[in-house]
Amino acid sequence: MVIPGSTTDYQLTPIAFSTPVFSDNVQDLLGVGILSQNLNAIITVNSTADVLDDSDGVTSLREAIISANADDGEDTIVFERALFSTVETITLTGGELDITDNLSIIAPRDTLTGGDLVTISGNNTSRVFEIEEEATVRLNGLIIADGRVGDNGDGIRNSSTLILDNSIIRDSSAISIDDRGIINNPNGGGIFKTGRLSVNNSTISSNRTTNGTGTGGISNTGGTISVNHSTISGNSSEFGGGGISNSSGISVNHSTISGNLSEFGGGISNSSGISVNHSTISGNSSLSSRFDSGGGISNRGKFLLNNSNVSGNSVTGNFGSGGGIFNGSIRSDTPNITIINSTISGNSAPENGGGIFNDYNGTVTLLFSTLTQNQAANGGGVYSRTGSNSVQNPIIASNLNSDNGVNPDVSDTFTSNG
Repeated sequence: MVIPGSTTDYQLTPIAFSTPVFSDNVQDLLGVGILSQNLNAIITVNSTADVLDDSDGVTSLREAIISANADDGEDTIVFERALFSTVETITLTGGELDITDNLSIIAPRDTLTGGDLVTISGNNTSRVFEIEEEATVRLNGLIIADGRVGDNGDGIRNSSTLILDNSIIRDSSAISIDDRGIINNPNGGGIFKTGRLSVNNSTISSNRTTNGTGTGGISNTGGTISVNHSTISGNSSEFGGGGISNSSGISVNHSTISGNLSEFGGGISNSSGISVNHSTISGNSSLSSRFDSGGGISNRGKFLLNNSNVSGNSVTGNFGSGGGIFNGSIRSDTPNITIINSTISGNSAPENGGGIFNDYNGTVTLLFSTLTQNQAANGGGVYSRTGSNSVQNPIIASNLNSDNGVNPDVSDTFTSNG
């Protein structure tokens, strides 16, 4: 929404706060329904400098956060309309920004393009945000970039609850969430978290890990995550899950996971519970020669794929398998993936299962779904070695077995339920 007299657009959902406030900015914000009537304090940033100076007559973002931390209430930080009417960057020179209390940081967006106007850069020398335990934080309309630190969470390290709306996290090491918080280290570049993370209408791109066992995009090892109407793209990891690595609980809805790269599970690596709904997993790659590569998805847990597309993913290692999906685990008795009303197409692997490779007692259930134009040396559509396969009303056609042309669509036994 555009605040009267402004050319910038504050895209916000209502936020409930507990204590009344009186501020020059309050009437404008209340007038457009952006904030509820019970506010504690609104602090306006009117400088792009990263300074601590009470005598300079301006308020930096660092000063605003320190002030909010000192207040027991739930504060809101906004940005002066005149200064931040065009794209501006706040480059951190004093280290990461620590948030210890409930806080919303709301940045304006361009009214014509809808683009974010405020970038907070770690300057490739520090993490951008550290969110401490028991703080609930909402970041809206920010670009968080260039985080770098020899610890966890280059972009954001979160130990509590984070709601990320209309924002971009880019050019850091990864995003991870576990029982420690959102952090970046060799195990994660964008966000690493223990509590709860909600990503809405946001982009997580070009984050990376260069060593360790981390994930380029989002890594969840102990918390809960929901990703909604968002894009996770161009992230990379030298281990599993270029886009997402999950060993706890996560849901992905109406989102795109594309162009990510890792050793296995180029798009998603899952070892716990995950649901993907109305989403696209495309153009991801696994570089591994492991049999369990999984260009789009590598699943060792429980996976629900519903009304989604898995397309154009690939395994590029010499002996890798599961161009679209790998399902199975030597560590688990019950790896299973249920695919409903979905399409798996145009995926490729040099060895087994261009569309799906099912192994190690894994279970694949395919309901009202299509597998087509996938390619592998063996089982272009589906290759199952020791797993169980069940189908109902599927279309499995026009897949390619590049080795000998035998069984191009399916290899192994399938149970049909209609």
